[in-house]
Amino acid sequence: MTGKIYVIRDGHVLSQPFLDMAIARKGSFTSTDLFEQGLNTFAFHPDFARGSRPGSGKLYTFSTETPQSGIADFPTPDAAGGVDHHDVVAEWSIDPANPNRIDPSSRREILRIAHPLHDHVGGQLGFNPNAKPGQSEYGLLYIGVGDGGNTIFRSGKVDAWRTAQNLLSPLGKILRINPLQDGR
Repeated sequence: MTGKIYVIRDGHVLSQPFLDMAIARKGSFTSTDLFEQGLNTFAFHPDFARGSRPGSGKLYTFSTETPQSGIADFPTPDAAGGVDHHDVVAEWSIDPANPNRIDPSSRREILRIAHPLHDHVGGQLGFNPNAKPGQSEYGLLYIGVGDGGNTIFRSGKVDAWRTAQNLLSPLGKILRINPLQDGR
């Protein structure tokens, strides 16, 4: 959750991080020990190791950032009464000079969701491991998004905002997108 991803080579952890979100995002990245914020997960594009393919060298992260760090694609529901942080999905590319490092300047933001409370962030990323090149499912990124943290007993109600049931909100959903910039 602290934002560091390391490479393990020949059974040993390399001393320099593959990616350090706190450095790469210069104060925008949030991480807490008590709650679910920080670097929640990452996924390699299925073409990561295929040099001639569009997804070659691409890594995707799901992390949390300060609301001031960007404009949300999806604002919080009106009932939420504010924004605690943003859930951010980003694409990163390998540093051409060092395959054991991500190029911090390569970051491309794919999705930003305003999150009303500090918890229930979600953040699972994954590609269908059974999809083969040429199949319609190949290269689609699945994104698990938390419900906004509103499922606790509040004002005599549980799940008062019903974000998972709201089809206009990405909260409480599993999203499926083609993450590549050219849509291929």
